[in-house]
Amino acid sequence: MISWAVAYENDNCGSTVLARSGAAIDTSELIWILSAEDTINWEQFPTLPDHIRDAVEDYIKQLIRSRAPRYVVVAYNCLLAVFRAVQTKFDTLSPADIIDRSCYDYVRLSLPPNLDNDTVNHYLGAFLRWYTWCADAGLDGFDEDVAIELEERRLGRNRSGAAVLSQDPEAGPLNHVEFNLLITKLRSPEALALSLRDRCAVWLAIACGTNEKNMRLLHEDDLLKTVLNDGTEIYEIRIPRIKKGTVGERDQSRTRPLDAHIGRLVEALILENAEVRALDDRWDSDRFARPLFARRRVHDQIAITAFERDAYRQRRGIFSTMLGRVVEAFDLRAFPSNERLVLTTRRLRYTFATRLVEAGAPPVDVADALDHSDTSNVMTYYNSRSDVVTRLDKALALRMAPIAKAFLGKIISSEADAIRSENSASRIRHFDPERQKLENVGSCGNASYCGLFAPVACYTCKVFQPWLDAPHEKVLEHLLRQRDANLERRADPKFTQMNDLAIFAVAEVVDRCKDVRLSRAHVGEGS
Repeated sequence: MISWAVAYENDNCGSTVLARSGAAIDTSELIWILSAEDTINWEQFPTLPDHIRDAVEDYIKQLIRSRAPRYVVVAYNCLLAVFRAVQTKFDTLSPADIIDRSCYDYVRLSLPPNLDNDTVNHYLGAFLRWYTWCADAGLDGFDEDVAIELEERRLGRNRSGAAVLSQDPEAGPLNHVEFNLLITKLRSPEALALSLRDRCAVWLAIACGTNEKNMRLLHEDDLLKTVLNDGTEIYEIRIPRIKKGTVGERDQSRTRPLDAHIGRLVEALILENAEVRALDDRWDSDRFARPLFARRRVHDQIAITAFERDAYRQRRGIFSTMLGRVVEAFDLRAFPSNERLVLTTRRLRYTFATRLVEAGAPPVDVADALDHSDTSNVMTYYNSRSDVVTRLDKALALRMAPIAKAFLGKIISSEADAIRSENSASRIRHFDPERQKLENVGSCGNASYCGLFAPVACYTCKVFQPWLDAPHEKVLEHLLRQRDANLERRADPKFTQMNDLAIFAVAEVVDRCKDVRLSRAHVGEGS
């Protein structure tokens, strides 16, 4: 079944951009009306080379899709101030020129001297976010390594002591809790509400650390499948290499292994693409390439040029839109701020590298996985503060529980309501260290042995049926005590945080059981 949204298709062509609110924003004129109170006037913007102006416009359009109107206007005004100050420098740049570190220094030195430090940092931050987005999108003249170094320099850090990436709640890697929540949601039935394309995009970004341009350049035949003699299916994917000095964008690639689950999702997306092409009377296999993440309709302006092979390739910024839909569908929140999670291909790339470092990978392997030519830029991940563990107490766990939504099972009144009520082996027990006894906390709805560690793993399992009056609060307190003990003795961060998702799930059960009991008590009083 093809489930691409009409809203997305409308946003994928023409001059109309769909705002986060759902409003259709006309970007064909010089004045863009974002809301009743917020407008952007491009007449004020200085004259710049077309590729720079286009990069700024594309970035602002992406902000319109993902941010509130006021935020977009502030970002535009910051860039307006920056480019007014540096117009003479940027006016001479051609698409072949790299916007490098010297341009950043020129921006910093060209800003009016009467500005206070906060305002200067605000402007530099806006410039950096624009540059980073352009590098992620693979625009000519923007380099990912330069983006990383500029971020370190802006924050006054050097390469050897950078503690930047993991500390920035909007630009750094996802922390342990955020990453596990994302994975849990992607593996839950809720994920089926997402389009197949959105699921493939986020899984590939997680598994391969790809940036946006890599994703746009992927073709269907980049998926490789080998079936072994015993029937085992091995999936790999060829990731196009970018900025390696080659003439063609797909001249070089690196083959990466894929989890079978992700491989099968990509296979399904390829079949879905074929369904779309079968209904498209414009499709011509001799003229057009078959991108993995293909447009639903041909790009008419491209189809009549020398670049017709790319007429079905997605526009820049589309993967930010896809990831934004993932955040919205799952209502993903940042931990511990509870703000809406910012999810980008860059953050997932940082997360990919950080997790490799945490797993003990040497710098040369991390550089290879990120397709860097040397190890100079991967040391950031080794010197970052990814080992900082947030303290988690009972109050915070209960507050985060309804946001995390880590509990996937179904609360039942008692064992009599369990799916396998007649089988005493289905009981899930918790050992109470204070009373030195096993206590029943629920039932397992799975008839086969799963091998997971009960009861901790059960609370995040969809077949778990916790009993209403079971001592779930004791389970929560026990897990929190264990976590605190690990934190106090400075255990490995992965070990300390490994049960965080289960803690949120148990806290959710505690909270929901309390609500059910209160509701029943009120009903009893009313009768």
